Amino acid sequence: MTSSGGFIKLMRSGLGFDLLKKPHACHLLHCIAMLVNRDGSPNLYGCKIGEARVGFKVCGLTDAQYRAAKKYLQEEGLAEFYTR
Repeated sequence: MTSSGGFIKLMRSGLGFDLLKKPHACHLLHCIAMLVNRDGSPNLYGCKIGEARVGFKVCGLTDAQYRAAKKYLQEEGLAEFYTR
């Protein structure tokens, strides 16, 4: 994973503390935050502003860990996932 600089803001909340109890979901959300297209610049995957291309290999999770984390993030309304 590469970074273009900047920072990621994390706000304290009940949901944030609950997320810490789900380490794989927390890790996946962190990966999304690091990879998201913030400025609409052209990229290899055609991601628009607010989109990121992630998968279990990119995040270093197993397929089962990735699916469970993805399900949790979707249920809590923290991320939306779709395929192209």
